[in-house]
Amino acid sequence: PVQKPSSTNDALLAFKAIATKIEHCLKEERGSVVRLLLHNFANDGALATLLPLLLAHIRESSLPVVIMTTIQAWTWTDQFLLNSLRRTSDVVLKCEGFAGRAHYPPPPEFSDLHGVLLISKMSIDQGHFCDAKRPPSNKYGCKRDRRKLHVRLLHIPPEDFAKGGGSVGGGGVRSEG
Repeated sequence: PVQKPSSTNDALLAFKAIATKIEHCLKEERGSVVRLLLHNFANDGALATLLPLLLAHIRESSLPVVIMTTIQAWTWTDQFLLNSLRRTSDVVLKCEGFAGRAHYPPPPEFSDLHGVLLISKMSIDQGHFCDAKRPPSNKYGCKRDRRKLHVRLLHIPPEDFAKGGGSVGGGGVRSEG
């Protein structure tokens, strides 16, 4: 484990340490993919410095490395850094739980779900290690079952068959001549 960087200088030191660790892992286990998790970075901009450096190094050397980064976007006050981080990433996922939505409770159709997973960005031209294909949708339902997270495609029922008549209104024909 490498300590989380808290400044640009620390981000450069972390880059050097991570790059060295990646090289070491690749020499130890030839033919394998290195999976790197950067977990819960603060909103100080260090990740916005570290991630482009890592991606440039990985792509320049064509290394079999996958990076996953988790952040708590609601704690980031600098929207410029957050947008920069999103532009740098190949895939951006947002998970929104229904429990945190006091003003907008979920519609009855989603009563069995705990939240929604949104695919905000997905670059399919970076398919170096897999046959990347566009997913069938960009919105999925999430449900937690003990330690597992179930993600499934949202199948919104027609208004007439939704529990309680749907979230829009009373059901039936909407247009009147």
